[in-house]
Amino acid sequence: MSRFDQFSKNPTDVESLEFVLKTLARLDKNSLKKWMRPIVIPLLKLKPLDKSIRDLVFDYANKTITISVTISDEASSKEMYDAALEILSEHPEQLPLRQYALEVGRWHFTIQRPSRKITIYDEQAIQNDIAVRSK
Repeated sequence: MSRFDQFSKNPTDVESLEFVLKTLARLDKNSLKKWMRPIVIPLLKLKPLDKSIRDLVFDYANKTITISVTISDEASSKEMYDAALEILSEHPEQLPLRQYALEVGRWHFTIQRPSRKITIYDEQAIQNDIAVRSK
């Protein structure tokens, strides 16, 4: 059984968590995509207050911004943004989670635009999303 499988079955296993974090941080975009749904998003939801995990997820986001973004990338960015907002709504008092949701939101909306530039309307939408979940 691989460490990833061990971690999937027991996400509180500290040794497996450390292994998974180190391994995921070294993966390229295509390899990391394979683990996004089974490991990365659940990991974020399991330990949302852990900055190293939020950094790992955002590193994933940065690795996936390319010139030609696929529909799968757009779906992944939406899933990650939704996860960030969900976590914020569960911990509205956590200022770092507001900043995290803002960063992930900017990344998500950047991917959605053909110009790869965020608009003032996107910024406002992100701020609205954050405000609603921070109450």
